[in-house]
Amino acid sequence: MSSLTGSFATLQTHQNWLTVIAGVCLAVILRLVIRYLIILNHVKALPNIATLFFGFEPGTRTRLPHIPWICPVNDYTVYHPWLKYQRARSDLIAFPSLLSSTPAYVTSSPSTAQYISSRPHLFHKSLHMQRYIGFNVFGKTLLSTQTGDEHKRHWSVVRRCFSDRQMASVWEAMRWSLNTFISKEVDQGEEGVVEDVRESLIRVMLLVIGRKGFGKDFPWKIDLSSHTKVRLTVATVPFEESLYVVEQSVLLQMILPAVRSHPWAARKAFLAHLERMYLDKRTELQTSGVDSSIEEEKAPLLGALVHSQLGVEQEARLQGGDEKVAGLTKSEIIGNMCEYIAGHETSGHTLGFAVAYLALYHQWQEEVYQEIISACGDEQPTYKDMHKLPLTLAVCLESLRLRDIVSTIMKEAIDDVFVPYTTWDGEGNMTTRTHLVKKGSLFIIDSSATSIDPHAWGSDNMEFNPRRHLGDTPPFVSFSLGARQCLGKRFAEVEMTSFVSGLCRNFKVYPVKSHEEESWEEMKGRMIDSATEQISFQPGKFAVRLERR
Repeated sequence: MSSLTGSFATLQTHQNWLTVIAGVCLAVILRLVIRYLIILNHVKALPNIATLFFGFEPGTRTRLPHIPWICPVNDYTVYHPWLKYQRARSDLIAFPSLLSSTPAYVTSSPSTAQYISSRPHLFHKSLHMQRYIGFNVFGKTLLSTQTGDEHKRHWSVVRRCFSDRQMASVWEAMRWSLNTFISKEVDQGEEGVVEDVRESLIRVMLLVIGRKGFGKDFPWKIDLSSHTKVRLTVATVPFEESLYVVEQSVLLQMILPAVRSHPWAARKAFLAHLERMYLDKRTELQTSGVDSSIEEEKAPLLGALVHSQLGVEQEARLQGGDEKVAGLTKSEIIGNMCEYIAGHETSGHTLGFAVAYLALYHQWQEEVYQEIISACGDEQPTYKDMHKLPLTLAVCLESLRLRDIVSTIMKEAIDDVFVPYTTWDGEGNMTTRTHLVKKGSLFIIDSSATSIDPHAWGSDNMEFNPRRHLGDTPPFVSFSLGARQCLGKRFAEVEMTSFVSGLCRNFKVYPVKSHEEESWEEMKGRMIDSATEQISFQPGKFAVRLERR
């Protein structure tokens, strides 16, 4: 009898615990629902896309399944960025989420983007997002710092590496890389055909990274050894191999930074190489006492960074400060070098689209050629000629406008703020409105959409027209805006102008049909519209034929 009584008491205890757990779960769910209803009420005046969790971050949104109300990725219209705003008839859309305490917002308006970017005291970088967390696997960078003292500390070192002479050496490094590409791919190929433009441009950029970043000349093709997958130490994995593998697996390493796989092992070797090169360069400069101005102007970027850091430490000593905490740490120097590498990758993708547009719109490469001849005569263009080549740069900017590489800029409101936005009716009548964005809300500048917003760029917004960049344009968001504009903007402009001017000065570029009957529209779809989003937008595989002038 006592045994039955004990069993009944145990069962009753279990039921009581289940009741408590069920009550707690019900209370949590009820709280979430009430909070969600409050959010819905706050954004009721805006078009919105309801979701369980916010999955708009590039690199993940194109890999998630479309599940209405839970993960509605089809409604994000990633590959047709203006479409969701066109449907909503608003350049501001809310994303109320059941699992978030505040809504998220996306905008396609260049003027709203400028409004947000010019108010760093109201909108901070959303450093909790995966893109910034992922970048830090290589070391803290200027990109992943918040506006304020930490950003100033990084800027104090990094800014010294972007002198005019450094830019001239960037131009020359790209020209050398372009010439290598021509000799290895074009002169040795069948009738000047480049079979895979994207892959070739990845190699072009790796050569620039090697020479300008580290003072090393890589081979055109980096052949991974058959036993590379099991060679895990810096002593056995060559620097160029580890860099190549890391560059090819950036998305995996940012999303799953601690996975012990071949890419993870390559990253470990890559960082070990960078640490050794950093320490060697630091020792060399401390021993030699090289004049700072000469060193910064001539050195590869790693050397320039190290020299700049030593200069900051010296200034701290002279001012009676603590040199041990001045400037950047070793891991931060390495992190900023890796940010430089990531920036080169985006420049390479932009050049891939630029080559596609030039091949498809032959008249523009002829206009670029005439600009080069007018500016340089029979000579090859150099960095000192860059200011005479505005149309050449405009080709790159127009390619970036139509195929924005980074696609989103994420901010977080640190206070309640009214944000302007615009709606329109079926007749096209525009109405300017404001919406209260509450503290803690995520605010995304949808740069892919801001660059093609017809209300800002006009009815020819989808046409390839580089001349639009030679006059006044709407705020151009692709390099960000305001005080946190991309530090590498000038770097990228110099690289791209050097490449395009060298290409168009010496070659005509023609698209290669995939089959005899392929139309121009089909070629455009294959060369431009087949782009895919990884962390950034990447062109698909296509071929061009280069014919010497």
